Amino acid sequence: MPRKLLFVCFTDDSCRLIHAMWWAKEAHEAGHEVKILLEGLSTRCVTWLSNPELQDFSEAFNEAKKLGLLAGVCQAAASGCAGEAGKEKPIEAAKAHGLEMKNSLKGHAGLAEFLNKGFEVITF
Repeated sequence: MPRKLLFVCFTDDSCRLIHAMWWAKEAHEAGHEVKILLEGLSTRCVTWLSNPELQDFSEAFNEAKKLGLLAGVCQAAASGCAGEAGKEKPIEAAKAHGLEMKNSLKGHAGLAEFLNKGFEVITF
């Protein structure tokens, strides 16, 4: 029986994020409806895509994006609360990669739009 899964990523641990992308792809290929939402520190990952040391992550991210699994990025987190002083803010990279800004909960990504569609939430 197909399920609807929302992977909500909060971590900036590349290993966890790679696995979230892999597992989302695996579930998608098994016939489940899957979306990935980047929240909090995970919004930083879009700034890693040109880092040759994180090629495994970049490949997993780009495959998830190609499959339409990326639901979006928390606008508030990407705009500042997940940024690092002196570094590119994640929102700039997220927009450059065409990711949707999610802001339905006081500027943050909300879950209601997914819950109302029957998604189960899995957090990373």
